[in-house]
Amino acid sequence: MAAKVRTISKLHGPITSDFLSEIQHYKLQFLCEQCVFFNTETEECAHGFPNEAHREAYFAPENQPEGKVLIFCREFDMT
Repeated sequence: MAAKVRTISKLHGPITSDFLSEIQHYKLQFLCEQCVFFNTETEECAHGFPNEAHREAYFAPENQPEGKVLIFCREFDMT
């Protein structure tokens, strides 16, 4: 039986093993390092938003992301 997943909001929810697989499978782009507003020199958001939960390291397997809260940034822009 699948675990019940509680959604906090449309921009927040638990990181699941399915979502981690979908990141790779669909090549999802949503991390700070993939955003035009990310300053690679300072590793900060150009808008000054906190970005720890939007960074590649947050989702790295060695940091055990499953069960953490997934937070999508409203300002993300790939262009």
